Amino acid sequence: MRLANFLGGFQEDASWIRAMFEKGRDLKASLGAEHVADLSLGNPLQAPDQRVLNELVRVVADPTAHGYTSNLGLDETRDAISAYLKGKSGIPFQRAHVAVVAGAAGGLVVALRALADQGETVGVFSPYFTEYPFYAKALGLHFESQALAPPFIPTLEDARRLMKKKPRVVLINSPNNPTGQVWGNEAYAAIRQAIDELGPKDRPDVVFDDPYAEIVYDGLTPPFPLSEIPQALYISSFSKTWAIPGARVGFLAVHPDNPLAVQAMDAVAFLMRALGFVSANASAQRMLARVGVGNVHPELALYEKHRDMLVHGLLSLGFRFVVPRGGFYVFPDVPEAFQDDICFVSRALADGLIVVPGRGFGDASRFRVVFSVSQETICRAIEKLQNVLHNPGPKR
Repeated sequence: MRLANFLGGFQEDASWIRAMFEKGRDLKASLGAEHVADLSLGNPLQAPDQRVLNELVRVVADPTAHGYTSNLGLDETRDAISAYLKGKSGIPFQRAHVAVVAGAAGGLVVALRALADQGETVGVFSPYFTEYPFYAKALGLHFESQALAPPFIPTLEDARRLMKKKPRVVLINSPNNPTGQVWGNEAYAAIRQAIDELGPKDRPDVVFDDPYAEIVYDGLTPPFPLSEIPQALYISSFSKTWAIPGARVGFLAVHPDNPLAVQAMDAVAFLMRALGFVSANASAQRMLARVGVGNVHPELALYEKHRDMLVHGLLSLGFRFVVPRGGFYVFPDVPEAFQDDICFVSRALADGLIVVPGRGFGDASRFRVVFSVSQETICRAIEKLQNVLHNPGPKR
């Protein structure tokens, strides 16, 4: 057996989130879970809604419910999603504008393959979700990023700089992982203007990656992305909002006014087969349709309470960061006593604290922590952070 040469670079740059999660498992096994504070992986804090669990039990017990579905998903599931999107946005979505995909990640891979040929470029704003470069490179695409300064919301000049990198596709993620920032109308208007300033042949397509769409705090009501940039693909999932990340079910939508809506859905159907997904999880699709897509929502008060608890603890220790307005994460600066994110993360690991180095998100001056964990874990993490700051060791 000979592995493909391009995998060498992937293995060297393997996802920092998963790497830290695995380190956490090892530490818990060796030290005991009660001695470890794992702030690495953004699993939902709440349990799935009882209606979700009840319908999954019924679906699993139905011997007729486990066959293949259409590549684009079950009609009743697509109808439920399109009705939800119509109610949310006022845009007249119908079944023909929606595909059910294998989680947001599966939808992103399909979208990138549909819009970009090998050798073309995917552009993002940094910090970005750590898997984005791997999605691009696995499809033979180049990956370029444009760094954002705090508060990590793009200006017109930021958008113009990204366009100079000549992306074929621009990926947009808000609420953002890892910063937790929520973009508003001004950010989308800046991106739209920067695109419109280009010649028609140079204008990139836009893909919205929106798995945290309903997880926003402080009373914010962010705009629906396709209302701001209609000529785009919109991707979301039920992993975070319904607390079912293992179900691997999400959706891809195209604006009804997009002149290429029909061709886009034909491409998605083909690529679901060609990329090996075939279809999204059939059991999860049936459950979604029966429960009703707009009938389950995240427990925002619970997440906001845990966010505030972690934010207060970090501020009390002198960490600098932008307070997140959505998602599950805080993205603080690495303390000055440490040379970079790896030095800080390594020192934290020695104390049984697992956080993720920022370089995996395109910024080695910061690190990511998650607050979708128990209050006990947050308290333990703050204690360990205090010890790390008081005993940093020599600057490395």
